Amino acid sequence: MNIPVRFEVVKIRHRNEANGYTILQAKFIDYPSTYLPTSEIVIIGNFPSILVEDEFEGVGSWKSNNVFGYNFVLEQAKRVVPQTEKGIQEFLKRCAKGIGAKTAEKIVKTFGIQTISIIEKDWKNLLKVQGMGEKRAKAIHEKLIVHKRFEEIAMYVLSQGASYNTAIRIYEAFGESAIMRIKENPYVLCTIPKIGFAEADRFGRAERVPFSHVERVKYGILQFLELNTKNRGNLYTEKQYLNERIQKFLLDYGAFKAEKNVEVISPDRVNEALKFLKDEEKIAIEKEKNGTECIYMKSYHITENQIVRHLKKLIEEPKTPIALTSQIDTFIEEYQATKGITLAQRQKEAVYMALRNGMSILTGGPGTGKTQTINTIIQCIKSVKPTAVIHLCAPTGKASKRMTELTGMDAMTIHRTIGLNSFEKENETSVIEGDFVIIDESSMIDAFVFYKLLESIDEDVRILFVGDYEQLPSVGPGLILRDLINSNKIPTTVLNEIFRQARESQIVMNSHKIINGVKTGDEDGLTFDVEKKDFYFVRRSDKIKAQQGILESVESFIKNHGYKLQDIQILSPMRKGDLGVWQLNRLMQQKYNPPTAHKREMKLDEISLLREGDKVIQTTNNYELEVFNGEVGYVKYIGLNADGDQIVEVDFDDKTITYDALSVEELELAYVMTIHKSQGSEFPIVIMPIHASQEIMLNKNLVYTAWTRAKQTVVCVGTTSALDKAIDKNDNTLRNSKIKDKIIEQIQPLAS
Repeated sequence: MNIPVRFEVVKIRHRNEANGYTILQAKFIDYPSTYLPTSEIVIIGNFPSILVEDEFEGVGSWKSNNVFGYNFVLEQAKRVVPQTEKGIQEFLKRCAKGIGAKTAEKIVKTFGIQTISIIEKDWKNLLKVQGMGEKRAKAIHEKLIVHKRFEEIAMYVLSQGASYNTAIRIYEAFGESAIMRIKENPYVLCTIPKIGFAEADRFGRAERVPFSHVERVKYGILQFLELNTKNRGNLYTEKQYLNERIQKFLLDYGAFKAEKNVEVISPDRVNEALKFLKDEEKIAIEKEKNGTECIYMKSYHITENQIVRHLKKLIEEPKTPIALTSQIDTFIEEYQATKGITLAQRQKEAVYMALRNGMSILTGGPGTGKTQTINTIIQCIKSVKPTAVIHLCAPTGKASKRMTELTGMDAMTIHRTIGLNSFEKENETSVIEGDFVIIDESSMIDAFVFYKLLESIDEDVRILFVGDYEQLPSVGPGLILRDLINSNKIPTTVLNEIFRQARESQIVMNSHKIINGVKTGDEDGLTFDVEKKDFYFVRRSDKIKAQQGILESVESFIKNHGYKLQDIQILSPMRKGDLGVWQLNRLMQQKYNPPTAHKREMKLDEISLLREGDKVIQTTNNYELEVFNGEVGYVKYIGLNADGDQIVEVDFDDKTITYDALSVEELELAYVMTIHKSQGSEFPIVIMPIHASQEIMLNKNLVYTAWTRAKQTVVCVGTTSALDKAIDKNDNTLRNSKIKDKIIEQIQPLAS
């Protein structure tokens, strides 16, 4: 039975700032009975903010547990505006951040215990306070109104077990109508960025929405499609696959996990939900000749079709070759003589290919001369056309910086080159004009970025995609580079000759060997010659000893070989586990950036925190802040801004970014990162666990990608048996995408 109460906070015993969960000691101001089951009143609830002497009213019920005995569990509550001048001063300071003690005291002295109602009524009343200007009066009035409205919504959101940041997002999306909107249809929360189906389902369960309700199924399907795109890189999901898994997904992923007997989601209910989604233009469905139905999120259906449309235009549009064959012949002969080099036959073919075609691809592994070939192409263009405008770009800041170092020309990220600032179809990008554009690390380009890139390239510009198709595919959806190559519609040169100097590197040779399936015990197998000092294998079969081996390797490079911590990158195949990203990051943080009296810190979640000096990585594209997935920086400052709001400042290579309490969730520690996150980067030292506990994630393309990130030295820690098993496994990346098939169907064959 719910009991209405009013109480004052006496003592706060425990509080979780992330979700507001609080255990407090209280005294009742108003209680509907003279009988209490306990002499010490312990109240449990979720509060956006709370201090000793705060007053609340709400409803709840008595529960009993082994720790506190009887305690009063709140179902809902709201703050009571203080009735003393001291309480009102504290309330003002909390509501309107930026108000100091002196200003709050002056305001309360002017208006007394009616202060709050007077300010709420009209901001102009504040002008009666000595020294109060119009701008500040408006700001205080607005902050007070917003705080009171938000706190009511936050109380409701937190009572459902959601986080404080979720409450902020809901309030920003729906304003003061948030509670009404949620009660009408809890799944409307799925339309708010970063609030997924599982969070919405928490509210749906509270509002007694049935397991098989069409709105629940509809938004559950959307979440299923989104996760299939995000986690598997698929542009579409086959309907049969959806039908087979949606029941379990809606049970496991939502708020019904504990339920044993739930309704079966019938095919008819799935069809009904799909029809609603299609009518609302949230999805698109394509039917193949064999009857297979392919379900796309609408945005990715547009993306896929636009990629093919732009490719068709760029490939089929006749372009005058940038140079005659005879001009290229002459240039190559003179270039080799001047540089004292001899280009491999495939390198020469790549130069002819790039300068004689509107679009072409250059691919090859480490040590095969991609950089030399790119430089030769650039110099040839400049030789035959001195006024040529050449653009260089790459998917990440690290990759573009490396491109600049290797070519001596300015290179930028794709995002900056085309002015990409959101995942919105109406986002206008800059046009790339001129003569030539070279895009490095093309295996990293996902479908959306590729669509926007193609959309931005003027039809007269020639394009060269450069990349290593043996590396892992993009983090985002699609298999762009592989699809382009396998379509056989775009001229492609594969560099496959390892140059003599590169053959001295165990990193280069071992990388090529694993791609060819060569294992540790094979004839001419993998080599770990410690005398060469570029490749080590530290054998540790025990997970904890492998952890120690990783930390010892880091310490050895710093103490014995003169490297800095910034030179060393640990790459792990997994996030979880003793050798995963999360645990190794905690160990590295404890060792190399321990807490001190002078370093400020903040909690990211229940198990991790940020500390000034920490190495961090941006985990998603934030177009508003202009910081992108995979960028690495160092925490410069944790504290409050002028308005009293929590901020974190991070120094990246070329900028300092200020994060607020919401956007800071996009950061993770980066002493250790996943191999996917390392794509496009190079590090002097790469340390990688290769252990039986990670076998489910290990494959040869993953290992190959990790090893080829190292410029000087690779250290593997684990077992050679786990490595051999990884070499036996391909990255069977069969992502659902029709880009290759549509290129083949819609684009005319190359002229012979």
